Amino acid sequence: MTLESTLEVVLNRSGYNVFHYDRLNSLTLPRIVYQRIDKVTSRTLTARSLDTDRFQITVFTNTYTEGSLIADEVVRLLDLNTTDFMLSYFDGRTENHEVELKLYQVTLDFIISLRPA
Repeated sequence: MTLESTLEVVLNRSGYNVFHYDRLNSLTLPRIVYQRIDKVTSRTLTARSLDTDRFQITVFTNTYTEGSLIADEVVRLLDLNTTDFMLSYFDGRTENHEVELKLYQVTLDFIISLRPA
């Protein structure tokens, strides 16, 4: 399985609509959208390196409370998850409110690495 497909399987455990950013085909709320942002190379003192991926996972909802609860569930599913990934850790959170659209958005940043096949 690819990193994206594994991530989608894990996010689907939340019970909400999950879409890749490019395949967003539903406007139903709440929904979770994910996308790969960047590749990150971590180096160690032994000159080994670990290639990881930076993902943004965004939760869209109608209320702040619902968005915050779903975002917390996503963090619970992914942060320090060594069952599904070799490495996965939470790297930041941004919240936004689109007043005219009545839309709350919580964006979570994660660094994730899949186990070697």
